[in-house]
Amino acid sequence: MEPAEYRTLPEMLFGMAADYPERKALISDNGKSLTYGQLVQAAAFIRTHLAQRGMGEDSRVALMMPPGITMAATTLSMMSCVILVP
Repeated sequence: MEPAEYRTLPEMLFGMAADYPERKALISDNGKSLTYGQLVQAAAFIRTHLAQRGMGEDSRVALMMPPGITMAATTLSMMSCVILVP
């Protein structure tokens, strides 16, 4: 038996976006949803927005927002470019 391939959560989500961009990735309590393609686009937008404001790999960014789609996209953008510190 071959060992399982280990991938990070961002790698898995980016893979899903590449393979199934129109498939729903998130559905909120109020019925709003994002596809995998939209989720990856939102994460890229947030990552770019922070980079334009001087945030980089060595920067710390605090996230304070209610649970929901925006929080998920923001968390993905953080995970895809830096290591999260609790």
